[in-house]
Amino acid sequence: MNPFDLPGPPFLMFYAVCIALALILLHRRKMMRRVANAAAINQIAARFAKDPYLIASLRNNRDHITQVAIISLIERGLLKIESDVLVAPEYADHNPRRPLDKAIIGRFRLPTNPSLAFTDPIVMMESNKILDELAAVKEYNSPGIGVFLGSVAVLWGIALIKIFVAISRGHHNVQFLLVMGLAAPFLVWRTSWDDTGTLVLNAVRQRFAGLATRAKTLQFEPNTGDVAFFAAAFGLGLLPPHLTQVMEAIQLTPPPQTQSSGSSGFFSSSSPSSWGSWGSSSSWGSSSSCGSSSSGSSCGGGGGGGGSGCGGCGS
Repeated sequence: MNPFDLPGPPFLMFYAVCIALALILLHRRKMMRRVANAAAINQIAARFAKDPYLIASLRNNRDHITQVAIISLIERGLLKIESDVLVAPEYADHNPRRPLDKAIIGRFRLPTNPSLAFTDPIVMMESNKILDELAAVKEYNSPGIGVFLGSVAVLWGIALIKIFVAISRGHHNVQFLLVMGLAAPFLVWRTSWDDTGTLVLNAVRQRFAGLATRAKTLQFEPNTGDVAFFAAAFGLGLLPPHLTQVMEAIQLTPPPQTQSSGSSGFFSSSSPSSWGSWGSSSSWGSSSSCGSSSSGSSCGGGGGGGGSGCGGCGS
């Protein structure tokens, strides 16, 4: 039987099956691409795991990079906490590792509220430069414009043929089919797109699982960088209570109107809800090859029938 001769409700079911099959095939293709790119993703994760600023950039969020940089400077003794403000000691200018450090140190030559760093133009510029390094993972993001356009063309073609057949037979109640057809590109894109930033970040977190097991004992220690690596990989929200109190005291959060994702736009930022078990208490006890390494860098290396009531496709 010609599927385009089906009455409204049965054709809508047929079209839903077509969309479901397309999504299943695209998801399977995405899983195959993950396997094929696993080695490359691990290589990127190994490079990013050596630098907390690069780890922070995996969320594609400029402000998170700034937060991690400030924590790193505090940990290295290049920023001092004085009540609810930060100040850079005189010797800080001799020890910056990268331009972002220098920009932040310059912002805190006088005691300053940390939130002002997020609106400093030089700090913002240097944070954005770090985001530019995400180009290394760009090629693994897209499913291919040809695959996307081809899938949408097939689904739209089926819908348009049925709409033409329905209208030629005097049926104009095609609203449901139009809605399904318009939703198809969004569903195709969401299913086929792989958030490489999340994949790399998850690989980095696996490398720092040993650090996660020691989260409750973390302290600001100049020679380890553990707090900065932990904040970069797992987020400030998962810092142990004694460090969270410090972050809250100095209000290390950007003003709401300045919170911004980077301009690179290669992938969406990771949200806490996508971290799986990392936020659970059991995850602190997990083991990994990182063991109990004292340095984060040592680990470097998700109706009616007959068409009259379907609102979608006349018979």
